[in-house]
This record gives sequence, structure tokens and C-alpha cells, in this order.
Amino acid sequence: MSRHEDEITALLEFVTRRLDETELVARLAAADRPMVWRCGDDLDDETFDHCTVVAMNDAGEPERLVAEAYGDRPVARHIAEHSPYRTLREVAAARQLLGRWHREIRRRDSNAELLSALVALPEEKPQDHTMTEQTRAEGWMLRGRIWALTYALMLEGRKHEDHPAWRARWCPERLFPPAYTCACHPPLIEED
Repeated sequence: MSRHEDEITALLEFVTRRLDETELVARLAAADRPMVWRCGDDLDDETFDHCTVVAMNDAGEPERLVAEAYGDRPVARHIAEHSPYRTLREVAAARQLLGRWHREIRRRDSNAELLSALVALPEEKPQDHTMTEQTRAEGWMLRGRIWALTYALMLEGRKHEDHPAWRARWCPERLFPPAYTCACHPPLIEED
């Protein structure tokens, strides 16, 4: 495996662990019953103040008080918008992204000859190798999907850049530099 592949594998493990942790916390917070949370000022019920967060039951009625923001409406709204129900949906979406990345990598590995022929110089291509325009386009589309999914994976990991296991070299700008360059985002893989 190349150093680049080692880094991506480490990033995959990091993201998978963070998703596992996030899911566990959300399930514990929901008590195995993920409910929608609402801010008190979204309810017609006068029982709840505008700075409270309430868990709603399946009938759409307030079931229990989740949090009080003590006079800070934006904090209450933020808490309500990040309920375990939403968090579990976000984890599921991120897991779909990881699954798609793995499927595309398997597809890449099963088409290694095609992909190496795509980027080979004419004199390096096998004499018997013929590539149709459709095959060439499929190869470039596969490379593009892997690039896009790798970038999305890096963005998913970046959500947890405050975690002690986060590595600054996983920053997407290091692998895919923006149009401008700056000293704070050197390439992911240093040239030897």
C-alpha cells in the first residue's frame, strides 16, 4: 500500500470510530427512542418557556423536558435542532457515504488494468490493449467518483478535527488544494 492509501485507510478508521461514538451517544440520549426535539417557542403549549427543549412523542405532543437554556433562545434552538433523531439520520447518511466509497474502491481494484492503461503513455500501453471511447469514459468516471468520495470522506472527518486522534494532514485542502496556495496547507504527501 502507498503512503497515500495508508492515510486514507487511517482516515476511514477515524471516521468510522467517530460515527460509532456519535451513534452511541445519540442512542443513549434518546433512551432507544429517537424523538424529534422542539424548542419551547415552537409549541402552542404555555407550559414550556421559549428557552426549553422538549422531546415530542409519536403523536406530536410534548412528552418530556430535555433541556433548559436559561434565557438563551439561540442555544435552545441549537439543542432542539440537534436531537438524537437528527444525529442518527446524519450517522446513517455518513455510513452510506463510507459504503459507497468501499464499493467504488472494489470496482477500482477489479479494473486496475483499465485504470493504469488510462494514464499510461502510449509507449507503455500493452500492444494488445484496445480501449474503446466508452471504456475510457467509464474509467475516468470511476476515477472521478473515487476522487469526489475521498473528498467527501475528508470533509466528514473534518467535523471531528477537535478530536485528539484527528491528523491535520487529513485536511481536504492538503490533498485537494484550493485555487490559491498558502503555507498553512502543504500537500498531504511530501515529496521525497
